[in-house]
Amino acid sequence: MTCFTLSSSLPHPPDSSPLRNPKSNPTTNAQQQRPTDWKLYLPILAPCATIYPLSVDGGDFSIPYPPLLSNGLRVQGSVVASRYIHNRMLRFAALHGIKPMKQEFPMSVDGITQAMKTLKEGGMRYRGVLIPESGSGEKASL
Repeated sequence: MTCFTLSSSLPHPPDSSPLRNPKSNPTTNAQQQRPTDWKLYLPILAPCATIYPLSVDGGDFSIPYPPLLSNGLRVQGSVVASRYIHNRMLRFAALHGIKPMKQEFPMSVDGITQAMKTLKEGGMRYRGVLIPESGSGEKASL
């Protein structure tokens, strides 16, 4: 089983043409914080792939119907996975050296302000993490 996140792992073609070289990925994790142009990504999904929306959004989840049917794609919604699934995911990530992608901001008034501005403007691409700084101006070890 191969997993990837659409917004972080795949290049976004500047001309909005579909991505080339179809991948054999039976499982796909998609984040719906911004509307996803599914026409770019559906051609690289393997037949019978599963799309897991990982974040909660108040808007609608919209995907083109013809490729969904003709490729046997499945959208699996879930707010919280079971403890067993979380443990399997963490073991898989550790085994393959998968690390979280994050945007770091200093834990200060300016850093928090910048993080909130980035979030409100829709520019938070990964996880926003506030990093405490030691008195000498260097990052504190966590």
